[in-house]
Amino acid sequence: LQPLPPSQGRNYVFGNFSLIVNYDPVLAQAPHIDLLAPNYQFGLMLTDMSPGTLFHEPTEWKEDSGGTAAYPAHIRTVGALLHTWRAQGCGEPPTKLVEALEQESRVRDLLTDYGDVLAPYALLSKNMRSRPSLKTGSLLSLPGSVVHAGPRTSGFRAVIFFSAWPEGSEVAEYDPDTQYTGVLLSAQLVCLMWSQVGVGEAERRYLLSVLATHIEDCHVKGMWTHFDQGEFSECIHRLERGQFPRKTPTRSAYLDSCAKRPALCGSWVPFGRGPDTVDMRGLTRVSADGLWTMWDNAAYEVVIYRRRDGRVILHYPFWKDAKTGKEFWEGLDHGDNYRLEMDDADDNDNGRRLFDGTNGSLMSTEGDVIQCGTRKRPAATKRRLVNSEESSSNQRNRINTARKKRASRR
Repeated sequence: LQPLPPSQGRNYVFGNFSLIVNYDPVLAQAPHIDLLAPNYQFGLMLTDMSPGTLFHEPTEWKEDSGGTAAYPAHIRTVGALLHTWRAQGCGEPPTKLVEALEQESRVRDLLTDYGDVLAPYALLSKNMRSRPSLKTGSLLSLPGSVVHAGPRTSGFRAVIFFSAWPEGSEVAEYDPDTQYTGVLLSAQLVCLMWSQVGVGEAERRYLLSVLATHIEDCHVKGMWTHFDQGEFSECIHRLERGQFPRKTPTRSAYLDSCAKRPALCGSWVPFGRGPDTVDMRGLTRVSADGLWTMWDNAAYEVVIYRRRDGRVILHYPFWKDAKTGKEFWEGLDHGDNYRLEMDDADDNDNGRRLFDGTNGSLMSTEGDVIQCGTRKRPAATKRRLVNSEESSSNQRNRINTARKKRASRR
């Protein structure tokens, strides 16, 4: 499709070789972006007269009958995304949502890399191109950051896939498990914005309506399986099937009810970057040194960080997984909503007050007050470290049991 640009004078490293085989007829993939520029991907055709990869050729701005632009050629900025939403008929985005989107750096990064998949599905399909009948030995190349999809096939098809990236490049190598479709990227935007400051019921309702549009337009179903099991995955599943609870029998009524649930979206992050991977950007430490908290009549040192959305997460630096060595965090699971409410006081720590167990309340998702302190630990307990010989499964079971028994009295 496109050769490597010789003018760049760079050496490329080749890897990720794999054999892709379809034995039976299959539908085309959902349009997606997986690898990014300046990476390239290749397909060496093994079966004769097979279709090549579908790839998107974006058009320039189109004009409607009123002479105004309908859709941008690329969706790589918040402005282009907002214009697309309006052109899709999603209505005018709430002002507070626009402000929150513009202030969130992760949204800007996602749009820069993957935003083109958020174009309307009909528009993407209309501008998809392919080589319908390729001979055995044909070699296709496609640059990164281009929307593409595996083609529809009527029978057996085999392709050797591989990718290339510039030697010494800072761009990450191709990760075959990272693949953004319009549904998945729209869902991540929902999760990122769900609990941001200024984002309320109206803003959430708008985001859900955009997501619902992507779900209904996409011919590939089962996207809900990419999400952590919980309320959000159930929401995706119901939107895919078009089946809603009796109390909210229509899509509109169901989205209204979902928008009223603050815990609908947890901290879902796609493609395996789960709770054990914590991005420290945007986190502010809000606890004093030596803070401890109680679990199952034992005291553990804890560090509390506040997120940009106001919620807090708890880090246990001396509690590690026996097998992986990863430190334990609390407050990252789907539906977790820990809060730290500080008392009104004048004393501070270098101008910034830190929670020490006496000047505020740490609240669990259920609203219970979690016992904390920095003074002398309870006489009957000492800091207990995880036994390095204990299995991860036993460790997790004990953690879950301890969480249920956590003291709720200060």
